[in-house]
Parts: sequence; structure tokens; C-alpha cells
Amino acid sequence: MVVGIACGDVADQLDDHQARQVRAWIQDHREHHWAIGQLARGITDALVVCDGSVQVVLAATPGAFGPDGESVP
Repeated sequence: MVVGIACGDVADQLDDHQARQVRAWIQDHREHHWAIGQLARGITDALVVCDGSVQVVLAATPGAFGPDGESVP
């Protein structure tokens, strides 16, 4: 899963506590089903993690894709 790989890379850059939050989110299948429902309704889904003075936002936004899998404007 591409999301898991990208989020794992982000988690590697955070302190232990925040990294655990991101990794738990990656593995939460119930959250994934809920997020897919949100995206299907056109709603962005996001996870916000604060690490000291840094705020990391991992977001998925709905998009349109053609039959070839390429995004369409």
C-alpha cells in the first residue's frame, strides 16, 4: 500500500510517541474503511500529528481518474 509506505517514511522522522500514532493509523483497517467512505463522498481525510513546534498533516483528498488510472483535471 503506497499510503503505508509514505506514512512510514514520515513516521521515521518523528519522535517515538508521534511515530507510534502514525504507525497505528497505518494499521487501523476500520479507519481505512471510514476514510474510503469519506473520500467516496468527496470529503478529505486527514491525520494531524504534532511533534514539538512541528505539525505534520497526512491527508488524502478525493480525485477523479480516467479509465487508464491517470488523474483527470
